[in-house]
Amino acid sequence: MTEQQQPVYIQDDEITLKDLILKIQEFWRLLWSNKWYIIAFSFLLASLSALRTYLTPSQFPAKLTFMVNEDEGSNMGGIASVLGQFGLSSGGKSEYNLDRILELSRSRRIIYPVLLDSISVDGKSDLIANHLIRIYDFHDRWEDAKDPRLPDYFFTTGNEQSLDNTGRIALNSIYIQVVGNEKKNNDPLMSNGYGEETAILNLNITALNPELAIGMVTRIYDILSTYYIEKSIEPQQEAIKTLRIKSDSLKTALANAESRLARFDDSHRNLYLSTDVVQRDQYQRQVSLLTIMYGEVIKNLETASFALQSQTPFFQTIDEPQFPILPSPKSLLKAILIGGLLGGFLSCGFFISRKIYRDAMAA
Repeated sequence: MTEQQQPVYIQDDEITLKDLILKIQEFWRLLWSNKWYIIAFSFLLASLSALRTYLTPSQFPAKLTFMVNEDEGSNMGGIASVLGQFGLSSGGKSEYNLDRILELSRSRRIIYPVLLDSISVDGKSDLIANHLIRIYDFHDRWEDAKDPRLPDYFFTTGNEQSLDNTGRIALNSIYIQVVGNEKKNNDPLMSNGYGEETAILNLNITALNPELAIGMVTRIYDILSTYYIEKSIEPQQEAIKTLRIKSDSLKTALANAESRLARFDDSHRNLYLSTDVVQRDQYQRQVSLLTIMYGEVIKNLETASFALQSQTPFFQTIDEPQFPILPSPKSLLKAILIGGLLGGFLSCGFFISRKIYRDAMAA
């Protein structure tokens, strides 16, 4: 049985540096011979890009800057000790975390009430959500929606709890337009941020209408500040409420104990038996104990109230958007450069690909 010889392959298709240089020169001569086609196509795409930028509706940016005080003061010890009695925390600097404020400003808890609030745009007062439906052509976007009511839907109430299923779908769709959606890669109306060194926060709304932009950014700020302050001091308010209930209860108990002691003294007219002395001492101790307890609760209540006032977050507006708002500048030069470069790249790719294909078919 003869052994089968393995075939020997001779690699003759190695590309040398010389071949590479010759091929580049060949492609260069090809592109140079078609330079007018390349220039014409690049000019065409540059013109179309510039025209598209020119015809794009103007965007009006409204920016509001503000700051939140973070002065905890020296009263943290007092409020912490009082709140600790009720299993509550007085918070701390985390309560004024800037990232938390910015994230909250984008939440549905803030944006939904904004969308269901009313402002005047072009002389017509309506819910912000309805203004957005008209200006951003939401009815056209909803043409293919599963809900047949969406293509003609307008909000008739500013109460979120009263919305039906169609209203909730519409509200969520508009919310995504405002804050953006990474999956859909849309351009949101809203952006925010803060300075690392200054801790100054900013809210921005960029819309197709200046009145809409200003109205939305101011409503977001108002609702955000109110909600944040309420939630920041909610544990302290609960503690103060508990202390007040306790003080009222002790006050009533003290008044009853004092009345019992007074009635006892009146009924005996300073003539006491030994058993009476013991009973009177019991009444007196009860009055003394309740007096001490009541005084301590009043002290804690005053401490908690004072600390609450010093700890309440304070939103301070720095700059508010005002009319007239200048539209965002349109960069025609940038559009021309992008269009020209894209046209040149595509046309060069076309000629090179065509030559490679023809050479392959000829071989």
